[in-house]
Amino acid sequence: MSETISLADAFAALQQLNKQVKRSAHQPLNWVPSFPSKLSRLVKSWGDIPPFKGLLVPADEVILQKWQRYRESNDTLELSFYEIGRLCQHPTSATDPLFYHYLVRKRYSPPPYALLGLVYTYHARWCSLTVGNRRFIEEALEAFLQAYRGFFKALCVWQKCLDYIIGSEAPVRLGRELADKRSIPESFAATYALHTNTEFWAEALAQAAEHIVHRIERVPVSQLEYLTQTLFADPGIPKSRVKELLAKAILSQRCDKDELARTIIINFALGATDFGDPRVHQAGWIGIEAARERFISWLSREDIKFFFDLVIDRSSDRQGRKPYWLMWLPQLKRTRVLLSRHDQDRIRLRLQRRNEQIPSYGLLDAPDTSAFLLDFGSVVIVEFSKSPNASYLYPRAIARDLFRDFYQQNRRWTVQELKRRDLVEREAARRLEHRRYRHNQWQDEMTGLLTRHYRLHRPE
Repeated sequence: MSETISLADAFAALQQLNKQVKRSAHQPLNWVPSFPSKLSRLVKSWGDIPPFKGLLVPADEVILQKWQRYRESNDTLELSFYEIGRLCQHPTSATDPLFYHYLVRKRYSPPPYALLGLVYTYHARWCSLTVGNRRFIEEALEAFLQAYRGFFKALCVWQKCLDYIIGSEAPVRLGRELADKRSIPESFAATYALHTNTEFWAEALAQAAEHIVHRIERVPVSQLEYLTQTLFADPGIPKSRVKELLAKAILSQRCDKDELARTIIINFALGATDFGDPRVHQAGWIGIEAARERFISWLSREDIKFFFDLVIDRSSDRQGRKPYWLMWLPQLKRTRVLLSRHDQDRIRLRLQRRNEQIPSYGLLDAPDTSAFLLDFGSVVIVEFSKSPNASYLYPRAIARDLFRDFYQQNRRWTVQELKRRDLVEREAARRLEHRRYRHNQWQDEMTGLLTRHYRLHRPE
């Protein structure tokens, strides 16, 4: 970025240039004065950055009290040019329709910093203003900006693109352009000389995100990545809007059917401090229960893939349990992977090398045997990673006590808790061995148990 200098330095540089020109009276016609380097930097900076970057100087308490007395008494008020300029830069007065009435009545033509203050405070309180008051203020601001005849860069930019700066549709237009260009928000705001700490900019960010979510069925994957990695991650966008739009994305057909799109949404939600795994962190999902239920269904799908792709070896799944349980996914209530010490270290290292996020999992106090819990509501099924372990089926009455700590983070399960042979012997639970059956036989036997004894519907 170009080095900037103060106006005092710029004035001194101009005086130096003036002296050179005066001394040039007897120089040859082809003589060219040496342009001061400080002035060169100043001129270059005009084209690089908006000159208005700092905080506006607010009105002092005396001026504000004077204005407040006028508002309460409606007496005759005479403000100096200096006092009006300061009130133009304070949110309390500069967003007051009565103040604009005063300016219009006085035929006040705001100088640059007063006009900057009026626009900035309008943006700062954009969402807080009532529709009627905002429209009145907008009409006055449009007239002020159209009448401006100076060279102040920010004001010239605003003058050329009023539809992006003033009006109820301005944040919508900005948001759509931001989303379509997939720009860095701060850089995009700078091109329009906008502050990023205003309600107006927050609304523009929200509109950009809404523009993508509204078109989610047809946008490219790169735009979904921009939505989650850039817009949702921007601290300027209201958290309530992120929650609302995330819920819409989760409930869309695109994300439910498209694995890549679904993975993008899952990775964002699991990594966001405001959301996380809804099975463990429920607070962030309050108010979007339908989206939460679908998201949990997605996580169950990921758990099945995680367990049968990464945890067990293929020789331990001769019965085709992965595709089998994926068929039952619509009826699953929740799932939980319990990793042994060996599998925990092995899988964590593998996923870190691939720069993939480690899913939520529990711990099993066993050296090399991991387990997988599938809760259908009427029955909880326990699968194990090593042969010759069997599947255990626990009906709801028993499972309610056995799996009370289903998602407790610091819970360390034992193999003995999951393999309750005593309950099987009393016929309170069931046990289905894998090695006794060939591929289709095991699946048919399990389907019969689930449909006959636990009121589940046979998958289509």
